[in-house]
Amino acid sequence: MIATFFTAVMAFIATNTDDLFINMLLFSAATDKKQTTAIVQGKFLGTALLLAISGSAAFGLQAVAGNRLWLLGFVPIALGLKVLWNNIRGNNEDGAESITPSGAVNSALITLASGADNIGVYIPLLAGFTFGQMMFCAVIFFVMTGLFCILGKKLAEMPVFRTLMEKYRQILTPVIYIALGLYIIFC
Repeated sequence: MIATFFTAVMAFIATNTDDLFINMLLFSAATDKKQTTAIVQGKFLGTALLLAISGSAAFGLQAVAGNRLWLLGFVPIALGLKVLWNNIRGNNEDGAESITPSGAVNSALITLASGADNIGVYIPLLAGFTFGQMMFCAVIFFVMTGLFCILGKKLAEMPVFRTLMEKYRQILTPVIYIALGLYIIFC
């Protein structure tokens, strides 16, 4: 279970580093407690949708792929290389500048849209897990979602961290994607 814990935490951080930046933007635009609560509700709903999609696909892959699931490790590696390539070229695909918090549904849709890459990582990760490990991973993802909401809110209140997050996110995200892919292939 310790390996599952660390793998789930690493996968969450790898796929949600960009989401932390989005959380900071959402929380910095929230004008009252009601909007802040709606953002948090939407983040949990979006995470649940991402896990439902990924878990369903992972069950299908377990039935079909058998002992070739390690090949799915190339998906997060490809995503990491794509992010790295886009970072080198200076492309910004987040679209985060236009985000405004107008309710839980909007926050969930933002989470789902910005989490399309998450599915590419979660499917091969979950496909290698037993059902119990998947449920444990889901619990970890929900706890991490809460922690990222708290952290995003706190960081939104500190302008210096906004600048640092934007600077190092471009390095951290592809490195963790590639490391996760290597983990899936070799473990």
